[in-house]
Amino acid sequence: MTPVAITAAQPFASLLAHGIAEWHTSRTRPRLEPGQEVWVHAGKEVDWPATYRPEIERALHDAGTCVVDITQRGCPWLGAVLSRHRLAEVVPIVDSDSRNDDGSGYDYGSDGPCIASGATNGFGDLTRWSSIEDDDWLDIPNQLPYADWSPGRWAWRLELIERLETPVRGYLDCCDGTMYHG
Repeated sequence: MTPVAITAAQPFASLLAHGIAEWHTSRTRPRLEPGQEVWVHAGKEVDWPATYRPEIERALHDAGTCVVDITQRGCPWLGAVLSRHRLAEVVPIVDSDSRNDDGSGYDYGSDGPCIASGATNGFGDLTRWSSIEDDDWLDIPNQLPYADWSPGRWAWRLELIERLETPVRGYLDCCDGTMYHG
C-alpha cells in the first residue's frame, strides 16, 4: 500500500512524532486501511491554546522538546514531515451517554469498536470499546489532552515506526498525493 500523509497542527504533530499521542482525530472517516503507512506532516498552523496547556508542555518537555522550538516561524518543525506511523485502527467517537436503552453498548449505528468520550461513561473520561456486545474495554484517559475527542469525530490509532531525525520539507514522492487534515 502506498503511504499517505496527514497534516496536524503543532503541537499535535510533535506529540504524534514523539509517540506521546497514540491517536489522531478527524472530522471525517478516513479512506485508509489498517496496516497502511501514514506520514505525519506538521502544518504551518499552530494551535496556540493547546500549545500552552500544562499537560502538553510537560509531555513535550519530558520528550526533550520545547514548545517554543516547534512553533517559531521558519523553524524546521512547521510545514514538514516529522514521522512515519502504521495505522492500527480507525474507530468512531461516540458520546458516553449514548448507551442503548437496554444498557447494551452504544447507539452509533455500527457494531464494531468505538471510543466513548465523556465524564459519565463510568470508566474514566475516554474509553475504547471492542464492540457494543462486549464489555472488553481499554481506559485511555492519558490520551485526553492530545486530540479533539468530540462525539461524531473519528479516532485513528497510529503506531510509531520512526521519528525522522531531520524533518522533511518540500515535495514528497513517497505518497499517493492524498493529504488528510484533522
